Order: sequence, then structure tokens, then C-alpha cells
Amino acid sequence: MRRDKAWPKGVGENLVACRCMRNMPANAKRAPSPQGRGGRPSVGKEKVRAGASSPVALRKGFGSNSPIRTRPGSLSDAEEEAGGTPAELTKERVHVWVRVLPSSTAGDSPPEQSVVVVDAEARRVSVLGAGGEMEASVVADGVVSPSQHLASAHESMLGDLVSFTASDPSGRHCSALLCHGGGTEGGGRSPALLGSDALAQQSAVRLLSAVAGNGATLYLAAVLISMEILVDLLEPPSDVSIAETQFSGVHLAGVAWHELKASNEVGGLLDRVGGSLEAVGRQMSAGMCSRHTCVLVLRVAPADGSAYGNVLYLVDLAEPSLLRESQVGGLSVDDYCSVNTTLKVLSKCLGAMGSRRKQPPPLRDSKLTHLLAPALGDDTGKVHALVYVEQPRRQRREAAAAVAWAAKAGSARLKKGTYASSNSKALVAQLQGVLAQLDFASEEMRAEMREQISPDPVALEKLRGAQAAKVNALDGKAADKAAAQEALSVQLEANVAARHVAVAQRADVEAAVADLRDQVAGVRSGAKLEAAMNTLKTSIREEKEALASQLAEMQARREKATASLGELAARGAALAAGGPECVSALCEQGAAYHERGIAKIASLLFVSAIKVLDATGRSRSTQAVRPISALADLYSAEGMEEEAISLYKQATPLRAYP
Repeated sequence: MRRDKAWPKGVGENLVACRCMRNMPANAKRAPSPQGRGGRPSVGKEKVRAGASSPVALRKGFGSNSPIRTRPGSLSDAEEEAGGTPAELTKERVHVWVRVLPSSTAGDSPPEQSVVVVDAEARRVSVLGAGGEMEASVVADGVVSPSQHLASAHESMLGDLVSFTASDPSGRHCSALLCHGGGTEGGGRSPALLGSDALAQQSAVRLLSAVAGNGATLYLAAVLISMEILVDLLEPPSDVSIAETQFSGVHLAGVAWHELKASNEVGGLLDRVGGSLEAVGRQMSAGMCSRHTCVLVLRVAPADGSAYGNVLYLVDLAEPSLLRESQVGGLSVDDYCSVNTTLKVLSKCLGAMGSRRKQPPPLRDSKLTHLLAPALGDDTGKVHALVYVEQPRRQRREAAAAVAWAAKAGSARLKKGTYASSNSKALVAQLQGVLAQLDFASEEMRAEMREQISPDPVALEKLRGAQAAKVNALDGKAADKAAAQEALSVQLEANVAARHVAVAQRADVEAAVADLRDQVAGVRSGAKLEAAMNTLKTSIREEKEALASQLAEMQARREKATASLGELAARGAALAAGGPECVSALCEQGAAYHERGIAKIASLLFVSAIKVLDATGRSRSTQAVRPISALADLYSAEGMEEEAISLYKQATPLRAYP
């Protein structure tokens, strides 16, 4: 084992003792060390006094993966297996806080004897066995004693996660807070997130304060995981799944996101989540075997939607499985009853993350670990864990299991690219399999590839012709644009001249109206009656001349339209007369190309003949039988039997038409 730094006195001897105890048989008697507490620790059942400054690990902790720490700076089993010193394990690891729950008393009965020893200065929590020996121990990042409230640890436990999530919303960072144990309060809620400790509300309020004014938006979603089934607690009928995309990464697909705009909205939305959790829990309840995991997701994303944003997962883990003897030698109920896959797979992942073995953690074996893969499977995320520990002696085994789980979580390291490595390895293996099936490139293969890559000369010629046609068309469009602009200029000048004419005509009309008013006044008075009659005669004569001019113009337009109709009729007759000859010529050319083996051009000629008949209105006549039948023969010769049969069926009824 490497020793990059000097270890505290006695640590090397402790490691030797741990190795020796592992190699001893299970029924071997372990003799006490003659050195006692001054040198290597004694392996007998030594009593551990409450408040001892340096408790000694006497045996392996509860469970096969339970780390035991002998003194601050010493290595646990998982750390020793990981092959690193405590200073190395503090880098990019899971940070653990332990909260020791206060003892509950019933009536006037005295409180039960506690089996939990708390050393607040060393941040150590130990669980004593039935004989007073140490059964499990952990040195955590923070310890909340029974006399303290969890709010004292909010800044150290939540502050780092909140600042990490609120910084750079376009970075797609992932962090998580895992809450283990604690029992349940009213409505099936655990005290951690939605209960008395209210970590969910604290996190949401802190995030709202952190993102205020930086152009980011906070969203909340809630999901229940039971027997690997995902249920949306805000929209229960929704179909929720775990997906992975390039934009969002690993995320919850189909979940309902609710935007949080103010702190006063958080409480109501979390109450709604709690009510839904209680209702869904009753609906999916399976008695004592029921295990539910509640996941609250806080996402900070840019307001413009340019990125998915940073995600903070608040996970309320399911209660651990029952710890009782199963009446089967060597097994317990937890070993053979798979009622809590989420917690089991998470524990396996934490154990693999704290091991020096190269085997990656099974992050895809459960829905929760797959969802937390960006945080657990890379060193860019942050993972904190909060473990609740009971004090009473009757819950000694549960307390030891919780402390052992906390030690396992604290020794788990966040390694770079752990989650992505599985995909890349699979892709490399797949590519290696494909390459193994390929032979070395031969000259024949090179020639075939060159032939396939090189363009068809005929197609190139057609492409050049199409390019030239497009260039000519663009030139024509440019000429049309210039002509249109010139015509627009002429029209603008004509409009200006017409405006001047209209102004003059308006002046004439106004003068005529004034004259008419004078005439009306004269007629009424009798002084200008004769002048009025002359004016009326003049108006009638001018009107007759205008009507005659309009009639002549209409007759000229009629003659022009009659001439146009005659010309169109002549063109139609010429087209109808030349259509059969064109069809016949196209069919003959197509047959010639068919005989030369150029099926592609032959099919185009036959299709053109059919379109000519369609344009001349003869597509339903006997003249269409020849091109359709020739095209069907071509398809049949090329192996396109279905298309040939369809064309034969289309040509058969046409023989009855004239």
C-alpha cells in the first residue's frame, strides 16, 4: 500500500490487525494484544465508554461493506480496499452529514438507554453492540446531535449545493442530496424533505434568492419511485420515463415542470406534492413490504430556453429493509427479498465507487441511480448525504446499519467519466467487431469504390445543362426586373401627368358646377331658361358621342377576341393533329433504347409519350395502349413484376375506347 504522507501513530499496526482478522477463520479465537491501547488495538470485547476520545474498532461493522474507523485519520475497510489515504479520499467524494434523532418517551416512562455515542468535536458517531463493543462508526462531514436542530447544518449542507446549482445555468451541472432513514411522520412523509426538517422548502427558497436577477428560471418537479415504477406526483396520470438526449442529458421525460416565481408559492406546491404522495402511497401500498422513494427535482434554466440548465435532486430514500433473522442459516430477510431495489442498487454503486477495483458502479441497474448518473458517475457533480440515526437500544441494529451506510457513502469517490465509460466501451467493442469482419482492401474493392464514388458522365452533363438553364433563367429574371423597373418609372411619370390632368379636370368640374348652380337659379327665376335648355342639349349631345365612342371600342375588342379564339382553336387543332405523331415517335425512340439496353432513357421516353396523350386529352383512348404496354414490357424485362402487372391492368380497359 502506498504511503505518500506520514500516518498517525498506530495506523499501520491497525491495518495489519485488520488484514489478520480478515484472514482468520470465523470461529477462531482472537487473543488480546499484549500492547493494549498504547499500540495495536486489542481484538477482544473491550468496553467503549460514552464520550471516549478515541474509540477502538473491535470487529467488522454491520454488513459486509461496512467501514469501521478506529480513530480520526485511520482507514476504514472500504478506504483500505480503495487504496488511498484519508486526505486523498476527501477529493471529489460524497459528503455525509449524520443527524442523531432524539429519544422518544411514552408518558412518565424513563427514556430508553442509548446505544449511539456522539463525538461532536471529532464529528464521529458510533453505535455500541449488545456487549458494549463498537458495532459501527463513521467520521462524517457534520454531526447534528439530538439537542440541535437541523437548521444549524443548513449552511454547510445546502449552501454548497445551492450555489453550485445556481451558478452558470447553461452549464448543465448535476447535484444531489440523499436522505437516508428517519422514519415517517403524518401522511407517510419523512421528516427530511416534506416533514419537520423541510429541506425541500429551504432549498427552493435559497435557490429563488440565488437566481433572482440573473436571467434564470427555477422549476420544480416531483416523482415517486416504487418497484421501479415512476409516478409524477404533480400530474399522476403522466407517463414518466428516464431519457438521455444531447440537449438535456439524463433527465425525466414526460414529467410536469412547475415554475417557481416567488417564495410564497413554494409551500403550497410542496403541500400539493405531500398530498399526492400520501394518495399514491395508499394506492400502491403493499403493507410492510412497501418501499417508496420520493425525488424532488429543482432545475435552474436560462429564461430563454437556450439550455436545459442545472439540476438539484432532493432524494428521500425508501426505508431500509427489515433487519430480522430469516430462520435460514447465513441469510436475513434483506438478503433474499428484493423489495427495495432502489436502495440496494444505490448501496452497490456507493460500494463500487469506494473500491479500488476497476469494475464501474452499476448505475443503470435502477431508475434512481440511472437518474443520478451524471452526479454519481463524474467528478463534476456534487453529492451530499443526510443519514438519520435512532438512539434506543431496541433499534440498535437499524442504527448500526444506518451508520454503516453513512460510512460507505462517505468513502465513495466521484470519478471522472464513470458513467460515460460504459457507453464508450460498448461503442469501441462494437466498432472492433465490425472491423474484424472486414478484409484488407483489394484492388478490386478500390476500383469498385472509385466507380461508385465517381459521378456518372451523363448525369454530370445533365447537371451542367441544368446549371446553364438556371443561369439563363436568372439572366432572364434580371432582364425582366430591369424592364419592370423601367415600366414602373414610365408609369410613375404617367401617373404624375394624369394627376395634373385630374387637377385640371377637377377645376373644370367645379367651374361647371358653379355654372350649373347659376343656371338652376336662373331657371327658377325665369331669367336664364333658354341658356339652360341649350346647356341641356349640349350635355345630351356629348353623352351620345361618348356612348358611340364606347360602343365602337367594345366592337373593336369583340373583333380582337374573336380573332384570338380562332387562333387558339387553330393551335388546339394542330396540337391534336400532331399529338399522335409525337407519341408514335417517342414510342419508337423508346423501343430503340430498350433494344440497346438503355432502360432508364427508354422508360423516360415512354412516360413522356403518356404525358403527351394526357396533355392532349387522349389519355383514355386506344392511342395510350402502346406507350403503357411498352413501359410495362420494359418493367417486366427489368424484373419489376408488380409495376408491370399494374400497367398491364391499366392498358387493358383502354382497348375498348375509340
